[in-house]
Amino acid sequence: MTLGGTADGFGALGIDIGGTSMKGAIVDIRSGHLRSEVVSARTPTDPSALIDGVAALRMALRWPGPFGCAFPAVVRNSCLFKATNLPTWEGLDVGARFLQRIGVAPVALNDADAAGIAEARFAAACGDELSVLLTFGTGIGSALLTGGRVLANSELGELAINGVTFEAAASARTITERGLHASEWVLAAQPYFTVLEVLINPARWIIAGGLSERFGEFFGSLHTAAPLERARFRGHAGIVGAALASCTSDPS
Repeated sequence: MTLGGTADGFGALGIDIGGTSMKGAIVDIRSGHLRSEVVSARTPTDPSALIDGVAALRMALRWPGPFGCAFPAVVRNSCLFKATNLPTWEGLDVGARFLQRIGVAPVALNDADAAGIAEARFAAACGDELSVLLTFGTGIGSALLTGGRVLANSELGELAINGVTFEAAASARTITERGLHASEWVLAAQPYFTVLEVLINPARWIIAGGLSERFGEFFGSLHTAAPLERARFRGHAGIVGAALASCTSDPS
């Protein structure tokens, strides 16, 4: 298959890798709107299979050049750390491995940070006050936004109360595995929001990830001092942010 780009030069490819599935699309970097269909696949646990899977998404979208790739891990100097839901990726040098295997190294970043970049760029800002974006999927990721920038690699999903982490108590995977109703989820999630508000006093909460598609059902009954809203790009925020990151050395 011959790879192709966008004729006007305003498109960029973003791939968002979650603990369960990965998905990608071409994004209009001027607006954040998707310019292609979203293609997806299961997330492999083996690093080599992961790279092959990302390459297949890229081929399916006929994308020729650099791209952004968001990972459910702390990302430093293109290496992955704290990949809680995919421990076989720990220490993976994304840049070197992708370059060796497919000839292109993506711009790598944390998946929640990618969603935060999309929000900081295209949604209403809170000035210099702190906004906290949380992604609810296989795990719970977080991004800290202030002054239109993202403070990289926060891990608020690891907050533990009585020995139970936020993501173990309230992730979308936990909802599925335990068959939680929305009211039961609220009881589980509320203490973590309460503690975080005491600790960091955000000006607003922003919800992204798969569970954001059911925002009213699950988040409508939470009690927070700061306003709580859904991310502009909902479950596609990570794709949008990854695409933006591929276009600049200072993506936030």
